[in-house]
Amino acid sequence: MIQAYLLRALVAAAITSVATAVLGVYVVSRRLSSVGAALAHTALAGAVLGHLLGADPYVSALVVNVAFSVLIAYLSLEDLREAEAVIGLLFGFSAALAVTLVSLIREYTVVAWTYLVGDVLGVSLGDIMFLAAVSVTAVNLVAVLYKEFKFVTFDFEGARAMGLNAALYHFVMVVLIALVTTVCLRTVGSILTTVLLVAPAAAARKLTHSFERTMALSVLISLASSLTGLYLSVQLNLATSGVIGLSAAAAYFVVSLVVAKLKYCKKCRLLVQRPSEFKLIDKD
Repeated sequence: MIQAYLLRALVAAAITSVATAVLGVYVVSRRLSSVGAALAHTALAGAVLGHLLGADPYVSALVVNVAFSVLIAYLSLEDLREAEAVIGLLFGFSAALAVTLVSLIREYTVVAWTYLVGDVLGVSLGDIMFLAAVSVTAVNLVAVLYKEFKFVTFDFEGARAMGLNAALYHFVMVVLIALVTTVCLRTVGSILTTVLLVAPAAAARKLTHSFERTMALSVLISLASSLTGLYLSVQLNLATSGVIGLSAAAAYFVVSLVVAKLKYCKKCRLLVQRPSEFKLIDKD
């Protein structure tokens, strides 16, 4: 019979996987990975601040992260490339703030380790309820605003020209990324959040050109990575969040290699079947 703490860990990992996979598709498609990384470290600063003030660290992280996400959404609204330097500065600021706040805590090592790499094996029923509430809210909002999000993702200026309030949907999307990165803080920590947010979606994009299938595959890859990482970490007595991160990254690299191999084989078959299409210049 499965032990209670493992069952809670499985549920928490599954919740986190679905939420990050869904939002991760938008993060990858809109090239917002730097925004996700900045928000992951902001969640860390918010959690430590809550710990110092005697408040719930994850509620504090949620509040601080959402507030910070509004600023980032504004900075990345017009041109993400121009805002990249400022977002990098804010990323460094949030990380520096988190380190400074952690240094003020007596239980320096324990607290830092918990928030940096998470503790999915130590989640309580209350933690799961919090994770579920935030994740369900984020995923349901994505479902409700799916058409608008898709339009803004692939043609921001076109959405504006059609009369859609693209700026508002951009703000909502970045706030949802903030919600998801806060959820990740409890399971995989701030350091590994970006891997779980980006790797499954990036791998899924290599397998299909359909946005809907990309999202479905992203969820499957994310779930497989998290559950595989959880199983291996328990069996090998390794850090769970680290193994989950390695599993997600490995999934991306395996998919990349397989896709590259298939493209190479397809090109070779075309060369054999229709050599005239691949003319070689004879220097002699």
